[in-house]
Amino acid sequence: MIFALDIDETRVYSLACDTQEPKTIFHLGVVDGVLLSAIEDTQTQFAVSNAGSSGAPDISVNVHGKNVELVKFGLKGWENFKDKKNNHIQFKTQSYSIPRVGSRVGIHEECLKRLSKAVIAELAGEILNASELTKAQEKN
Repeated sequence: MIFALDIDETRVYSLACDTQEPKTIFHLGVVDGVLLSAIEDTQTQFAVSNAGSSGAPDISVNVHGKNVELVKFGLKGWENFKDKKNNHIQFKTQSYSIPRVGSRVGIHEECLKRLSKAVIAELAGEILNASELTKAQEKN
């Protein structure tokens, strides 16, 4: 038996490098299968090999772009996220229109720009893991 994704569920997460109290807490959700498929399609390129019909196809994945998209739609909020002047950064969302998917709410571009590439990469990994079947679910 497999379990349906709970697209409204969130869990709290703090970065591995965040060792001082109080920690910044990120609220992570999942990216539904339709949106995840669209993200992967737009961030993956597939081309016939120049080596002819016997050559393997050329495949490339825009990993950093995929990470940004995962965080854009999988990050649902944060607590204790501050700038260098100790000002709290408000979490804001906006609506996005995704071709062949429809409208989805995600983190506002202004907020997304506040996250470093390393933070985006770590959060994206956690969001992706929660958005796919676990090995235990796959076996059932």
